[in-house]
Amino acid sequence: MEDVLNNTDIKVNVLTGQLDLIVDTAGTALWVDNLNWLGATTWAKAPRNPLVVDGIIEGYVKNVDDLTMYWVDRAGHMVSNRGES
Repeated sequence: MEDVLNNTDIKVNVLTGQLDLIVDTAGTALWVDNLNWLGATTWAKAPRNPLVVDGIIEGYVKNVDDLTMYWVDRAGHMVSNRGES
């Protein structure tokens, strides 16, 4: 992943479901936070913003350059990325 982020213009979306018992959100966030890439310092300082739909927080998003991470509430291992580009 570090090679992709450092050497390409590929946009990377990481999705993690809050209810995922196989690949938990805390572990996924730790993995992303520890990536060694050019945007790592900015990533460490970037805010995690709520995703609000119809007045309800449905998750959170954090983005720096070509890396975006989505925390999806009430979703498990099969969280979908339909509609994302």
